[in-house]
Amino acid sequence: MGSTRRFMRFWHTTVCLPCPFCGNFGDIAVDKGAGKQQTYNEACESCAQTRVIHLDMTIDAGGGVRVWVERAEATPS
Repeated sequence: MGSTRRFMRFWHTTVCLPCPFCGNFGDIAVDKGAGKQQTYNEACESCAQTRVIHLDMTIDAGGGVRVWVERAEATPS
């Protein structure tokens, strides 16, 4: 009898949020397979400013996601 391979598929969804710099709305990818709490930097598609994306999937047992965006702190040159 051969072994059975099981593959897990994680759904990628998006949320649309305003940029904290320019206010333009843009899609932010949510990868539910990358962990229940995520923080990463991403450039705004409109103004190219670096923003910090936060995702929290621990607050809703129904599979909901809390996503918020903040301005990235400027680094000294």
